Amino acid sequence: MAYNRSLGNLLDCGGQLVGLRNWCLVLEYDGGRYCGWQVQPNAPSIQGEVEGVLSTILRETVSLAVAGRTDTGVHALGQVANFKTGAKFVPARLGWQVNALLPNDIVIREIKSVDDDFDARRSARHRTYSYQILNRAFGSAFWRQHSWFVSKPLNISVAAEAARHLVGSHDFSAFTVAKEGPMIRRVTELKIARGSGSELVFSDETQTEGLISIRVTANAFLHHMVRLIVGTLVDVATGKLTPEQVRQILESKDVCQAGPRAPARGLRLEKVDYSISTSDDASKVEDIGSGVTAEL
Repeated sequence: MAYNRSLGNLLDCGGQLVGLRNWCLVLEYDGGRYCGWQVQPNAPSIQGEVEGVLSTILRETVSLAVAGRTDTGVHALGQVANFKTGAKFVPARLGWQVNALLPNDIVIREIKSVDDDFDARRSARHRTYSYQILNRAFGSAFWRQHSWFVSKPLNISVAAEAARHLVGSHDFSAFTVAKEGPMIRRVTELKIARGSGSELVFSDETQTEGLISIRVTANAFLHHMVRLIVGTLVDVATGKLTPEQVRQILESKDVCQAGPRAPARGLRLEKVDYSISTSDDASKVEDIGSGVTAEL
């Protein structure tokens, strides 16, 4: 057994850290004023804010692994991250302390102990994103930072017909700006419905009048994949494209054939699904970061 001063933890003979515990965070945030999840030079990030506060409270450098690295302006209701530490704390109390120091547009919803091999990104089975479109004659002060305002009437029935071509395992090269790496992704659900798809309950229905939610679940997503899918489906809903043309776009593997990239502000990470055992109950199988679970 050796001691590494830079790590401040005991190392076993294989160089593995001993005495660390793995912790999972479920986060909610408004991404409007951030450069995205990932730390960037000279720009505020979600990762930077959360790691900074955790490091201050725990008095050690904290590094977070995350389920989905959301882009600039993208929001989250059920982002999931994890970190390992030897520090001792009461989870609920740490949550209160972290939230007290974080900006009010970032909130820790839950902190829980998980198995040592849990990784927020690698252990994820599915991720669900939703996109909000405000489709009516006039915009909304309430939804302006959380939806894409489209005044032209949208036919969501024909858009739903087009969406069927995108469900299943496909090469999504036509729906990403990524140039390298595997392009095969498995979309298990793609639903379009009127309504906010939100946890929020409104006593006044005018608050959600004209809202359309596009909800996509997949094993993983490519860069800008959801926003390009949404932009293409809006082109179908306005009559610019046909459902058959969406199938052709998918098969073309050419992003230049896809519709416009929808604005980031309408997109949010709803939830991340896992089948794991927590360290507190080895037989327990559950979802973390459940976010919005109601069917649309």
